[in-house]
Amino acid sequence: TCTVFADSKKGANMFKTLMGYELPYKATSLVGSDCRSCIEPIRAEEEAEADDYYENEDEISRGCEELYETSGKCESYMDVEYKNEDACAYIDGIKIIRMDGLVGINNGEGSIAAGFAIAALSLCFGMIGAYAYFLYKKIKYNINLN
Repeated sequence: TCTVFADSKKGANMFKTLMGYELPYKATSLVGSDCRSCIEPIRAEEEAEADDYYENEDEISRGCEELYETSGKCESYMDVEYKNEDACAYIDGIKIIRMDGLVGINNGEGSIAAGFAIAALSLCFGMIGAYAYFLYKKIKYNINLN
């Protein structure tokens, strides 16, 4: 399975044996954890012009602006004119809050209806399998070679 490594170095030795070279990014992560600024840097000539007309305003970079525009939002309790509530159902579905108000894990309680459905389907599949085996044995012994 994917959770069982082929060697004590989490697959690095097996990768080198199979591929002939070291496993890339085994020591450092491919994805950095450092933050990026969303403030668009202003070039020196633009800054000189900006000082003449208005105080230097910070502008948002295009990448950050596009990321924000396409991200899911739930602005139900925000004081904005046009609320975006497209992702509220998704966010409510993934958040798990304990009784004390802290985010935690589910306590594992399942649905009675889901448990009944799983049991009924398991019983049906078992019966179908037994019937298929019965028909297989019946056909196997009833073959007449004359």
